Amino acid sequence: MSQPTPPSALVRSFERMVSRPVAVTMLTVALLGMGLIAAMRIPIQLIPDGFQDDSISISAEWPGANPTEIERRILKPLERELRSVQGLEDLYAVARSGS
Repeated sequence: MSQPTPPSALVRSFERMVSRPVAVTMLTVALLGMGLIAAMRIPIQLIPDGFQDDSISISAEWPGANPTEIERRILKPLERELRSVQGLEDLYAVARSGS
């Protein structure tokens, strides 16, 4: 007959936890409590500080229209409206033939 192998460190730690259920419960409650407090203190913002997107892109399709018509009927009115946006420094628009 072979000798039984001694329990591993993991098995010994589980044996200690099973023999001390109150201590394990208190430790679990304390860890959960600290986790909840930490989660509630994390700042949440719609747009984080330091994040600035200084450009937007608008794409509009008009099948069958030529670039001149797109510019006259879509881009010019759109540019007029976008000029009223506060903080807008540059506006760049392109009209081209589509497929």
